[in-house]
Amino acid sequence: MKKLSFNIIGAGAIGHLWTSFLINHGHKATLYSRSPRSPQFLQIQSPLGNFEQKINYQTIEDWKDADIILICVKAHQLEKLCQQLSQIMTKPCHIILMMNGMGLLEIVEQYLPQMAVIHASIIHGAYIQENELVHTGNGKTVIGNINSNYSEQEYQTLIQQLNESLPCVSWNNAHRQAMNLKLVINAIINPLTAINGQLNSSVLSDGKLNAQAESLLKELTPILKLILPKMSFHEIKEQVELVAHNTRNNQSSMLQDIRANKTTEIDFINGYLIDCAKKQQIELSQHVEIIKKIKALEN
Repeated sequence: MKKLSFNIIGAGAIGHLWTSFLINHGHKATLYSRSPRSPQFLQIQSPLGNFEQKINYQTIEDWKDADIILICVKAHQLEKLCQQLSQIMTKPCHIILMMNGMGLLEIVEQYLPQMAVIHASIIHGAYIQENELVHTGNGKTVIGNINSNYSEQEYQTLIQQLNESLPCVSWNNAHRQAMNLKLVINAIINPLTAINGQLNSSVLSDGKLNAQAESLLKELTPILKLILPKMSFHEIKEQVELVAHNTRNNQSSMLQDIRANKTTEIDFINGYLIDCAKKQQIELSQHVEIIKKIKALEN
């Protein structure tokens, strides 16, 4: 079977993680960064095994087509990136969004209507520290339809080769629900940990959501009935608690952004939920305040 080639856009932890593991498993994988960077040897520390990987960086100006594009940028950077790609991409290919937030597929489809685009749910802990990439826990990558009607068979080769490089990768026929659930989980854990400057475990008290986190989740109840109609409030709460427990020693991506003086993805997480609520004439006052607090920290 011919090995697929990959362009990975976004030189953060997830971009480096996928690039390193794809190259390590024999794929041609190119990592694109916003500005020129010198090559570096990265020490990968992972439950799947430790190894050293040389990373060569390219910029969008040096673009060469590949079979698959993995987009690992921050949500607020996506529109500008798509504008650039619309000017340089010469052949149709598959694009996988490996990003937090919702409402992102619509941005890509606006600028790149000829491309096959799907949104992946990534559950991998990783961070970069000097010349080390620390893979804090092997998780999973789930792919499926949100706005599209692709079949699992169409993505069988891609899923197999991704899974061989960085397991576990799978197809989900109920992907929209999975992405909505991840959105809700992120809307609780990410901003609270960023505001309080604490690890993910800080939203828990004796294994259950603390009062602040539970109140934030309860305010979403009318929206949860619309975006997660097959799940009860108790089931959703248990999933938030499970993720917080399983990632208890991790810094949320939003906390990492705040500490690095970067713009967060709050507009595409809590902001997306607020937009959904407005369409139903529902007010989410706590989430509005949460966004104000995050914006204040960004500034």
